[in-house]
Amino acid sequence: MKGLQKLCITLALALCAVCISAAEESLPRSSTGTLEFYVDFASFADPGRKDTSYVEVYYMINREDLTFKETEGELWADFRIETVLADAQGEIQPAQVQGKRTPARSPNEIHAERFLITLSRFLLEPGSYHLQTKITDSNSDRQGTFKDTIAVRNYSAEVLQLSDLEMATSITADSSGREFVKNKLRVIPNAIQTYEPKRTLLYFYSEIYNLSLGEGTYTTRYCVIDAQGKIYKRLPPKTKRKPGTTSVEVGGISVVAFPAGKYTLRLEITDEANGQRAVSEKQFWVWQSGPLFTEKQAQRFADDVKYIASSEEMALYEKSNLTGKARLRKWFWEKRDPTPGTRRNEVREDHYRRLAYVQQYFKGANRGIDSDMGRVYIICGPPDDVERHLQSMGEKPYEIWHYFQIEGGVIFIFVDLQGFGRYTLLHSTAMGEISDPDWKRWISVSW
Repeated sequence: MKGLQKLCITLALALCAVCISAAEESLPRSSTGTLEFYVDFASFADPGRKDTSYVEVYYMINREDLTFKETEGELWADFRIETVLADAQGEIQPAQVQGKRTPARSPNEIHAERFLITLSRFLLEPGSYHLQTKITDSNSDRQGTFKDTIAVRNYSAEVLQLSDLEMATSITADSSGREFVKNKLRVIPNAIQTYEPKRTLLYFYSEIYNLSLGEGTYTTRYCVIDAQGKIYKRLPPKTKRKPGTTSVEVGGISVVAFPAGKYTLRLEITDEANGQRAVSEKQFWVWQSGPLFTEKQAQRFADDVKYIASSEEMALYEKSNLTGKARLRKWFWEKRDPTPGTRRNEVREDHYRRLAYVQQYFKGANRGIDSDMGRVYIICGPPDDVERHLQSMGEKPYEIWHYFQIEGGVIFIFVDLQGFGRYTLLHSTAMGEISDPDWKRWISVSW
């Protein structure tokens, strides 16, 4: 019976590791380094000057790559964004540097709301620019870098024009001066330009300039073009009254039935009074296999659970493609949930609370998760008692951790062999751990 049960579990795991199209595996480019984020931008006319354009640079940061520290019962992450732009002649614009904080009520919230969204603003002359953004986690050594070339439109000509299309996750009425608000609309950007089963409505924002004077109408036409250049969906044209010489065009398209892959949204405006037309296009992606899961997130999850996952789970995870890994991650936590059907998963919360603790307190020369103390803490939790022995004339610093409820009581003995605060496990009475009853010989200091 046990063999049959194990076979069923293995088959269930294997079914999670399904194959998908190459189109879905291909997603927008993210940052390089150990902190994952995505960057997008949009340019608009500068209402104050004709020779410059107003540019917004959007960032979506993977919150799982930030280190959250507990402060007065709340978890907080601090990070720094530095964006530099250089024009085609190599002239560097003044860098924008921002210090940011983000809270989380629990470790589960960090993973449920994976992406943190923010932006920078620039006034730039039209042309091509090399963009470099560096984001640094203030509580760890994690850092990511994103480089790209952006084209800033010229809006000085007195002809009908459209701004760039800004992809968004939501657009709501808002007359405040808060972040993301323009033209009395709060537009939350989607810098990853990807829509998934939980986010199936594609919102977009664009501005129209230089409509002809006087009363009259203009017509909007939308279509979605697939990766082969064919029109996948065409929306009915809409004719609207001109509010003046400028206007704002917003809308939403349901992508719930779109096959996974890359698309282009095309917006065309026609001024019916003089026949002038303007066009703006923007690429986006559709992901249909559960919540969006990137390669870096897949690597991060494997690192997070390497001490608590079984060898069978890790082997199957490594063999799976990206969609299979996303489903295995979901299944991994579901089968460990002590209260299924509720919003909380206490095991997952406890694991990420332990992980945050070791990253904060056991870093030494390496990441906390890679230290011996970090590994034991993640597997066993906080010790019931700790004996701390500071460096003395004849001995190196060492600690003895006691766990009274594991295997009838076990100990772990860590020694700072080099004197740099990196403690090495030298002896334990726990099954499967290193055992050296003569461990005291390692703590003697030779003069």
